Amino acid sequence: MRKALIVLTLSAIIYIHSIAGAITNIILISTDLAGFRSTTIPPLYFPNLRKPDRREAWQIHARKHLDIDWLDWRANPEPPCSRQMPLDWQMLLPHEYIAPSESKLPSSGDWVVFDEELYKDETIVLTGNLIIRPGGELTLVNCTLLINCTYDGEWQIKVESGGMMNVLAGSNITACDSDHEFLFYVYGQLIMRDSFLSECGYDDDHPGLWLETDGNVLLKNTTITNCYYGVCCYGFQSRITISDCEINNNLQCGVYCYCASHVALLGCEINNNGAYGIHCEYADYNVTISDCVISDNGCGMYCFSSSNVDVSSCRISDNGDGVICLSASNINIVECDINNNEWYGIYCVDSSNVEVHYCSIYSNFWHGLYNEGYFVVNASYCWWGGPYGPEYNEAGDPEDPEEVYSYYGLEYLIYEPWMAEPPIDLTPPKIIITNPSEGDIVFGTVLITVDASDISGIANVTFYIDETLAFVDENAPYEYEWNSTSVADGKHNIKVIAFDEVGNRAETSVTITVDNTPPVLSQCSLRFLSKTALGNTIVVSQLPDRSRIGFSFLPAYVRVMVSLSLSLTDYEKLIGKEATFLIDDEPIETIVINDPQHISVILTLSLTPGFHELYFRLAYGSDTLTYKLADIAAYESVFQDKHAFNVTRDAYRFRNWRLGWETFYELAVWLMEEYGIPEKLLMLLYPISATGGHCFGMAYTASAFFTGMLAKPKDANVYAFAKEEVSRLIAMYQITQLYIIYHYGEEMRSLEAFNEIKGLVNKGIPPVICTANHAVACIGYYEVGDNRFLVIYDNNSPNCTNIWRVYDDYVDAFDLGRQERLVVVKPLEKLAEIEFSKLIKIIRDSIIMVVQESVNLILRCPVDIIITSEVGTVKIVDDAVVENSIEGSYIYVSGDVKIVLLPEDLKYDVSVIGREESGLSITSTCLINNTIMIYDYIVNIIRNSTLVFSIGKDKPPREVSVDVDGDGIPDVTVKPEKSRVPMHPMITITYPKEGAIIESDSLTVSWNVRPGFYVVKKIEIRLDNGSWIDVTTTTNYTFIRISEGKHIITIRLTDESENITEDSVSFVVRLPSGYNILMLVAAMFIIIVVLMVICRWKKRRRTSNDAHGL
Repeated sequence: MRKALIVLTLSAIIYIHSIAGAITNIILISTDLAGFRSTTIPPLYFPNLRKPDRREAWQIHARKHLDIDWLDWRANPEPPCSRQMPLDWQMLLPHEYIAPSESKLPSSGDWVVFDEELYKDETIVLTGNLIIRPGGELTLVNCTLLINCTYDGEWQIKVESGGMMNVLAGSNITACDSDHEFLFYVYGQLIMRDSFLSECGYDDDHPGLWLETDGNVLLKNTTITNCYYGVCCYGFQSRITISDCEINNNLQCGVYCYCASHVALLGCEINNNGAYGIHCEYADYNVTISDCVISDNGCGMYCFSSSNVDVSSCRISDNGDGVICLSASNINIVECDINNNEWYGIYCVDSSNVEVHYCSIYSNFWHGLYNEGYFVVNASYCWWGGPYGPEYNEAGDPEDPEEVYSYYGLEYLIYEPWMAEPPIDLTPPKIIITNPSEGDIVFGTVLITVDASDISGIANVTFYIDETLAFVDENAPYEYEWNSTSVADGKHNIKVIAFDEVGNRAETSVTITVDNTPPVLSQCSLRFLSKTALGNTIVVSQLPDRSRIGFSFLPAYVRVMVSLSLSLTDYEKLIGKEATFLIDDEPIETIVINDPQHISVILTLSLTPGFHELYFRLAYGSDTLTYKLADIAAYESVFQDKHAFNVTRDAYRFRNWRLGWETFYELAVWLMEEYGIPEKLLMLLYPISATGGHCFGMAYTASAFFTGMLAKPKDANVYAFAKEEVSRLIAMYQITQLYIIYHYGEEMRSLEAFNEIKGLVNKGIPPVICTANHAVACIGYYEVGDNRFLVIYDNNSPNCTNIWRVYDDYVDAFDLGRQERLVVVKPLEKLAEIEFSKLIKIIRDSIIMVVQESVNLILRCPVDIIITSEVGTVKIVDDAVVENSIEGSYIYVSGDVKIVLLPEDLKYDVSVIGREESGLSITSTCLINNTIMIYDYIVNIIRNSTLVFSIGKDKPPREVSVDVDGDGIPDVTVKPEKSRVPMHPMITITYPKEGAIIESDSLTVSWNVRPGFYVVKKIEIRLDNGSWIDVTTTTNYTFIRISEGKHIITIRLTDESENITEDSVSFVVRLPSGYNILMLVAAMFIIIVVLMVICRWKKRRRTSNDAHGL
């Protein structure tokens, strides 16, 4: 018994002699044979030296013969058994994973294919990548495509998923320089027919033609040579057919199947490849190798951890080993000629269900068949080079008859009965396609059925669609359900090949026509006849896409009559067919189609509350076609009656309103005149507003409208026109959208958003909903069981509403498509009417946000601008943005005005080039120590004048270098004119001064207010710790009866941003000496005078009463 762990070490010394060109490789491997672990071995390929021949490459790549005397053995070979070495020394190690490299970065020389492109009889030199995008199709007919790499792997060909490449009729794809290989990756479809491929791939990470396709690949009559790997097939749904190809002289491997299935190698010559002819690693299911010549490779065929590999009618000769199976299963080798290989004909290690039959196995150097494992290898009915069968012998030799041996005992090897002469049974099976028939017209799913028989039994039947492998059926009845929609309409060929149990084959084919174009609902109109539906007509086209419903919800529990008209194409197929109209899945009307172009019906609908779908359904062949005609929501009003939405009455029509530059500038002038906001600061808001179109302002205004925030005129026709006040409101919402979304919005998943919207609508507050590219107002919702819907008012469709359906993980947002997250924005608090003053703070806040979070520039002059940073570039040429690769930037260009907002965390180098003689103004704004600093650079320029400066966050340039005449030499430097706008107003007490002595018990306090960007909201004053007194409307205040001693006056200012500024002074009240006694005497004197007056008044009154006899 062999030991559980055998550690084998091979040491050698690398000698590189430039004259002799000899290479010896150092390999150090520590192997746990029980666990098949190996150290990572770097590739032993030196591109600057000579290319190893195929034997050296095989020895390096396969890492065979791990005993320490291997180099000596090469000079004096003898069978391993005579050297008393365990047979494990011969075992191959698993191949390291091979994967394609990452995609190349875009290049200016890239050739990108988006649509169909055809080239014929041309030579094309490509200095860049060739990329075929989804939906693109490139066809080369008799063309030479030269990839001009300056180093290995500089450029690549990439066929993306959904793309297609056709290389036809003598086309040749190769490298301009054979020392610098290119890369070739196929993730879509590839057809190479009668063509050539060479100089592709250069190491294990960049192997060559890489086929990881979700489509189909056909390589037919194509030569693939001088690549690193010839072809690499990857993926369990590969569906790759390689037919009648020559795959030779590749450095490592001819064909490599990794984790692959549905791969067919048919009639190929696979010769002179360095390591392997064919290498199957973790390949599983339907790898078919038939009628191939596999010779002069390091190893003819190597199956590692692979299963369901069928090899038939192949000649496998003059390789290192013929066939090696390591940890493989279900390997069928039938009717093959395996001879003259330098080591073993077939070598199996721990492989199960290996069947070898009707093969000629002879003249291999050691054994024709060697089994090392506890699984039975069945090699009955084979020819072993003589009439008396093979010799069962541990020692092999090149003499016939061939030797066979099982390391763990004869019970694991079957070779009886054997054939007394080489197999000559070449009778093909009988095969016929029973469905479809020649010339049939088919559509949808087509069941292809085949009758096949053979005296030896049928191994499998292989189905091909247009020469592309589609399916392999190993069991009767032989049939394949083909989805004909996978091909274009038109004529197609169905071919089937039957293989019998000894490898004979027969094929047959039929040509059919695919017509998968169903009847098209070319026109559909719905007219609601009931007054409750307002009598509007809905016209729908291009169905079965969802229709836009003029009135997408109807009253529940009310009978509504609908007149429906339809028109269908392909009408000749439909005459006499039954069709059904359905609400949801419930039939409501069935008709017989007499004239498919003119179908008319009147339906009566009575709907329960909730969301409903109107369908039209008919049978078409074996399929059922269903067309969705309309989404209809039956409603019970969510709002109270006075808030219920009525399209005719309440449509808010600003469809054609736009926040253009002229409109914005008029608003900026008005805000500056009315509220003192500098124009240069307001201009910073426009690039963000322009990027968002006008939908946010419209949606926010609509939200205000539907909650009664705007006074509704009695005349409904007023809604058709934008009043000046309403236009300003829309514009102000639009320019402050980022601030509003940040402070009043919240991003949520679909269900969370629905519940938030539901709560707001129940309070009579329709929120604004923002997606990545649009904003709408939500004016209602429906919730029936698990069905949830939102009623959406979109200014793009002001005369109707849309219905969004809410699922657990996304929202179907009608024209906007699938939305996994929504931003729900609440209306501004306490805004009851159109009160623009309440929006000014938000405008000021928005300006501060932009100044704080951006590096900004405003330029006024006909100039071109180039801005560079470590993450990208902005180029503005001829008043147009020709490049912007700086993510997070906002740019507006219109005539002589350029406004640029850049991310704050980077440094930027700026070049400004004059286009004509003019005065140039550059403005940059930043916030430093609560002060808005505005830097203006003003200079006169001419054509080609150049200004250069750098700018960063809160770091405007101290000066700008100006090359006035454009000769490359700076002529002048321009320093900025600075203006300061304090962010917050300040208040200062001007009287009394600090520490003043007041010789009175009264004091008049005065103060000054320095204005700021935010306006004053309130001013309050107090003495010591007394109550605060509101003095907002005055600039002084008098305190009386102040006691002697030290006191403190404090005054505080609150601005509209709720920032508080305070000032205080202390003073001493010191009254003059005797002042209190004097005041007491004066008080007593006043009291005496008052008493005397009272006494005199009483005396006069008494005298007057006596005179009247009272």
